[in-house]
This record gives sequence, structure tokens and C-alpha cells, in this order.
Amino acid sequence: MIKIKIFNPVAGKNRISFQGFLMLKNMLMDYSIELTDSDDFDYAFLGADDILDKSIGLEESIEYGLKNIDKYARGGDCFIFDGSDSTSLMGSYEVLEQSDAKFLFKNQLLKTREDYKKKTSFNKWFFGNGSDLDLGYDISKENWNRIKLSGWNLGYMAPNGFRPEVQKWHPVNPNKTIDLSAIYSGNHPPSSDHNAENASYYMNHRLGAWEVIGDNPGYTFYKDKLPYQEYIQSLYQSKMALSPFGQGEVCYRDFEIPEFGVAMIKPSMDIVNTNPNPYIENETYIPVDLDWKNLNEIVIKMLDSPDKLSYIIDNNRKVYDELYSAHLPFLKLTVQSVRQNCHYNDMPIFIFAENCTDGTNEWLAENADKLGIEYYIETDNKEQRGIGGGIDLCVSHVKTEFVNILHSDFWVGPNQDIELLKLYDDIKPGERLIASSFRVQPNIFPNDPPYRPGTVFVPFEQFGQHDDNFEQNYFDDWAAEFTHDNDIHVRKAGGAGYFCRVEDHINIGGNDPIFEPMYWEDKDLFMRMQMEDYKFIMTSKSLIWHFTSRTSRFPDGIKTLDNNKRPSHLVEWERRATQRFIEKWGRLPEEDADSFVVPITGTNNPNRIEWPF
Repeated sequence: MIKIKIFNPVAGKNRISFQGFLMLKNMLMDYSIELTDSDDFDYAFLGADDILDKSIGLEESIEYGLKNIDKYARGGDCFIFDGSDSTSLMGSYEVLEQSDAKFLFKNQLLKTREDYKKKTSFNKWFFGNGSDLDLGYDISKENWNRIKLSGWNLGYMAPNGFRPEVQKWHPVNPNKTIDLSAIYSGNHPPSSDHNAENASYYMNHRLGAWEVIGDNPGYTFYKDKLPYQEYIQSLYQSKMALSPFGQGEVCYRDFEIPEFGVAMIKPSMDIVNTNPNPYIENETYIPVDLDWKNLNEIVIKMLDSPDKLSYIIDNNRKVYDELYSAHLPFLKLTVQSVRQNCHYNDMPIFIFAENCTDGTNEWLAENADKLGIEYYIETDNKEQRGIGGGIDLCVSHVKTEFVNILHSDFWVGPNQDIELLKLYDDIKPGERLIASSFRVQPNIFPNDPPYRPGTVFVPFEQFGQHDDNFEQNYFDDWAAEFTHDNDIHVRKAGGAGYFCRVEDHINIGGNDPIFEPMYWEDKDLFMRMQMEDYKFIMTSKSLIWHFTSRTSRFPDGIKTLDNNKRPSHLVEWERRATQRFIEKWGRLPEEDADSFVVPITGTNNPNRIEWPF
């Protein structure tokens, strides 16, 4: 277990850097990472409040940061986090350069180390120069490799909570009366960084847009500052809205504007790198020059292109949903693997999407014909069908003899389907077979063994554990070699997907709805199937990569977690399903030597239940 101590995690700017770690404390345990409060730790994490003090001179601040590294890390390994709003390395780079800190993490960075060479006010490229503290950095390759993106930015944060949870896409106003909203705070109270005045640079940038707009730019506009509710009302009436830089490039307004169905205008972000990065010029926002000189020209041009404005609004929302959620990218990979790797790669695909808010519904509508997909979208189920009910609904739509049941966090290996179909060559008339693939998955849980019958565990990073770093070609080559070298049959079924005749799934009645939305439905199903004399084969000739627990462990991408427990609704679903299993069968089941569920006999429960369709 790797032990990390985060010092002062909620103090000031530290919270910006460490909020995500605190939210995911329990999930990190599954990756053998423990956030500890004890002095027994492997790595020290220090935030901006402990490496920077902008209220004192720069040299004093550097000394402050270096002393805190010595104080907290005590000669051990240390990571430092600068959660400041901008790409500026002011103060934090000096601390990195003069210390033994392993890495400096930033939410935003300029794209290359050469971009940092030019001296600018407070090392903020968008503030120009001429301040009492112009800074530039000639960063060595070695030190540049020590500066990393945190993978966290304001796209995850909202004033009222965790943005991927609370973000709403309000219907676009069809009767907009304002061409441009330029409502924001232009003035700034007196302020300084390291004894150098900085408020004027903030105001020059923001007030500069209002000066360019003037009184009669040739379009309707609102500018100045309004109370929040009045601002929102005027924003909803607007076709476009400005999101100027503040003390940094990424602002809350960047995500507020598309929420209310408005196209965003922003100084070009081409020089800025952040992760996730939703800033795509003329695709998710409309770029203008930093000095605003082409603002009026761009606004008038865009007013003549209403279809382009609509596209930017819709695409901005779509890109946000894709980048800040974990589910849709995995579904895309599953579909891609079927079309790429299956022997019958033109097989019909039917997808059940339930209560999706991550862009899945829109993606299905846009790509169904191209990818040969039929789908069913359910948006109003308060009590979800979940896994078992979703499988049954999909099977009810299947028109072929066989069905290949896959979850949306799979990548199927080469010839996954045909190797399962071959197993039916030895099945006698009247016999019913449930065929399953061996699973390969990352060992994300502390007690994962190297091998469990039918499941091969590999190092967490071997093939890439996430959608954006999964090395599909590497896995396919590895899978081809594995299936060639191994011919293992295990008597069990895959709870996360299996292959069978459609009539055999219907014959047993499908999944018992008492376990909806999830937990224990698969064990109940396989117990009933065994008592109806179904045969089971899991073969090493057929492989699937399982990203693992993308619903139960990572709901809605990165889900807000209590520091000491999983999300309450998942805990309740599991508790309720466990209770219902015990009520139905009298006790929890045992497993055989191959870790397959052992039927509980001697009850009055029917093996076959009524098929719901």
C-alpha cells in the first residue's frame, strides 16, 4: 500500500488541488493508495498555500516554500501542487528548481517550455509586460519533465457542487433578443502579488473588451456587471457571450455559458494546455484576439451564421459530456472492438441506455445508422432496470439465434465471438449452454490474485486502465498469443457478460427483477440455470478486456464520494439486494473450487420465472 499524506488539504488554494483526492479517497484504496493523516507516509503532497505566499516578496516566498518542503517532507519524496488560476509558474517554479521535489503539478500550462521564456507580468502571458514583476523562465528539459498537468480544472468544479453532477443543459432559448452578453466584473479591488500591483492588468484586459464594444458596435449587447439572477436572465436571452480571462485563463463562466445555451467567445486558448481540454477553436468556442480588436468583426460575422452558432453550442456541450464523464468513451471502445475484432463484425448491435446524462443518448442518435446500432433510451425510470433488467430488454430485441451479451466497459479480443460459437459444436440437441470468455483486467483491488479461474489479472498500467490510455493494439497482439498458447475450459459463467442461444435466456425467464438495478442478479440467475441442467463453459480461446467496475466504483465518471464510504445510493442498492437474496434463498451462496456459485437447493423458489416481454 502506497501511503500519501496531504498537508493542509482544505486550506485556501490547497483545496483546489486536493478536493479530487479527498472525494476519491475510498476509490484510491482499490488502487493500493492510502491517504493518511499519520506521519508514516511514502509521499508528501504540498499545495499552493504551503509553497507560495504572494503577500510577501518573491524571494521570501521561495524561501517559505523551501522551508515547508523540508518541514513536511522531512527529506522524503515530495510532490508540489500550484493550484493558482493561471499557467503562470511564478514562485512555484523556483521552489521546484531549488528543491528535491519530484514533480510540480499545475491545472493549466503553456504548451511548450519555450513559451515561458518571454518575460511577462507575473509570468502571465495575457497580462503583457511592464509590471514591477515581469518574469520569464528558461526551463531545462530535465525540469520541464518534472512539471505535469494535474488532470483537474474548473470543469470539475461549480459553486454549488461537483460540476459533472450538477451541470445542466437548459433548453436553448428559441427567441433570443440580445446578440452579445458582456456581463462580468471589470473592476478589481487593489491587490498585489509579491508586493507588485496587479489589479490594473486584470482590469485592462476585461475593460478593454467593453471599450472595443463601445456604444454602437452594430449589434445588440449588454455589458457591465449585474446581480447574478439578472445576469443569468440576460445570458439566457443572448446568442453569444464573452468569457474574458481573469487572474487565469480558465473561468467558471466557460462552463456557465454553454449551460444556458449560448455560444462562448473567448480569447484564443491555443497556447494553453489543460486536461481535460474542452477548448477547440471554432468547434466549442469562438476565438478572438487577446486585445479584442477583432471582437466586433467576429460578432457580426457570427450573427450571419446562425447554424454555426447552434453547432458551437451543441458541440461545446457534447465535448464537455465526453471529456468529463467516464462512461461514453468506454461504450465507444466496446462498439469499436466488436466492429473491429469479432469474426461476425457486422453483427447487429442493440444498446440499452438508461438515465444517461453524459452525451450517450446524443451519440447513439448521431451514429446509429453509421455503426449499425439499434438502441433503446430510457430517461424516466426512477427505479432503474439496471444491469439485469437492461440485459433482458436487450435480449427481447434480438432477432438472431445467438446473443453475445456485453457490458459497456469491455474491449473484445480478436475472434471473441466465433470461439464461443464453436463450443456449440459439441452440444447435443436439447442441451442448453452458457458460453463465456476469459476476462483480462487490471488488478485494481488489493486482494486481486494473479489468476482466478477464468480471470487473468495484469498490472494496473500494462494495457492502460482508462479509455484515454488503453493500448488496444498491444492488447490484441497479447490476446492473440494468449489464446494460441492456452486451451482452458472452466465450468462457470461470466457475470459481466456471456454468450447463449436467445431461447435459453428466455427459457429461464431472464433476471429476477427483485435485484434491480444491480447486485446479486447474476448469482441468482446462474443458480437457477444450474438447477435446470444448463451447461457452462468459460474458454481461454475467447478473451475480453474488462476495464472493471466503471458503474459501481466510478459512477458518472468521477463521482463525489464521502471520505469514508462509497456513494450512498450504491451502498443502499447492495444492502437491499443482499437482503432480498437472503429473503429469497435463506442464506448467501457458497462458491466451488472454480469460484462459481453453488446452487442453494431445497427451497420453494422456481428455477424458471416469467419472461417479462
